Amino acid sequence: MVPQLKLTGIALSKGQLSTFLKECPEVAWIECETEDYLTEGSEGLQMLIKLREHYPISLHGNSLSLGSVDDLNWSYLKNLADLIQKISPCLVSDHLSWSSFNGQYFQSEFVVLERFGLGPLFL
Repeated sequence: MVPQLKLTGIALSKGQLSTFLKECPEVAWIECETEDYLTEGSEGLQMLIKLREHYPISLHGNSLSLGSVDDLNWSYLKNLADLIQKISPCLVSDHLSWSSFNGQYFQSEFVVLERFGLGPLFL
């Protein structure tokens, strides 16, 4: 028998939530992409709130664009703060990247910032 890892979590997409909610497998936590749950009243958000009753939730985003020359997106930060209030995540993280320019977002092609040319910087 393979020993169960007590600290193992899983990243879920919106499309997997209903199945996960029905089966409630034994995992330590769930990671969800922040941007998928910013819309008030969405079905995905309602399912995430239900999952929060069973699992710690980690929110991981792609839209802070901390490496951009653009101003911070205060609307995004307000929506993120509202989501944090609703979910009470165990962790909130985002990429240290450049994902916008002049207000245009490049979600699928964000550029990870590098440190000393050695590769991506992870904080």
